[in-house]
Amino acid sequence: ISHPLSAQLLSPSKILLTFSEPMARETIFDPDNYKVTANDNISVKVIKVGVVAGDSAVVLFIDKEDSWSSFKITVFNLKDKAGNLINAEKKAAEFSTILTKNNPVTVLDVK
Repeated sequence: ISHPLSAQLLSPSKILLTFSEPMARETIFDPDNYKVTANDNISVKVIKVGVVAGDSAVVLFIDKEDSWSSFKITVFNLKDKAGNLINAEKKAAEFSTILTKNNPVTVLDVK
């Protein structure tokens, strides 16, 4: 059963969320399946979702403000390629932003 492994700020408006295994595409593109909270209490809108090669990571396109320093991402209703729902006990990934140059990723598809 898959769960989020890590999250990384790619740019001020893009978060790379990596899962423990490839995810099914039928649920991965719905922005409503992701809840992003900044600085412990600010709801952040996910505008769209892109998938990375191998389907084990997504890029969340968000409305970003420079004053945000930490994020918590909770995922809902996502399934792995085997059809298993994401692990309910490990459905969140948290990270603090460290604005350093990150390796670029190629987004294959955005919906």
